[in-house]
Amino acid sequence: MTGCTAPRREAAGLSVRVGLLLPLRSGVAASARVAAEGAQLAVDEVNREGGVRGRRVRLAVEDDQRVPEEAVRLVAALVGQEAVGIVGPLTDPTTIAAAGAATRFRIVLISPGAIEVLPYGGHYVFRTAISARAQGAAVAAFVADRLRVPRVAVVHDSSEYGTAVAMAFEED
Repeated sequence: MTGCTAPRREAAGLSVRVGLLLPLRSGVAASARVAAEGAQLAVDEVNREGGVRGRRVRLAVEDDQRVPEEAVRLVAALVGQEAVGIVGPLTDPTTIAAAGAATRFRIVLISPGAIEVLPYGGHYVFRTAISARAQGAAVAAFVADRLRVPRVAVVHDSSEYGTAVAMAFEED
């Protein structure tokens, strides 16, 4: 994010704005809070070390409420606030929706939680989580090759994440 071209107003100012787009009031609010706290810790550390090229980093935190249309609207809002990049969204549906907007606005978007295929990924959209398919395949290979267990019962929570990884595991 810090390598992105700074908007005109921020370039002359004393800070760099980074958007943080998370479902703070949703079924995954606890995960969103942890991600927000982690982002703030990173920003605090960067600022303690002198910021980015002498400018302080500031977070612009927005709540997508885990609603894809809200995520799209908030990407536009963060662009309007002259954010240099966006961390988030956290869930697959909101990330997929926001990816198209990030690509249209040519703003970097990095999702810390998306595990499904991102149709607009590549130039502006990235993720830090391993895909559900890769996670399920890795666990299945470990169980089959290393543990040599012939049969396994799969128990998972019914969240999007738990279901996606369990399905990928069962396919392998």
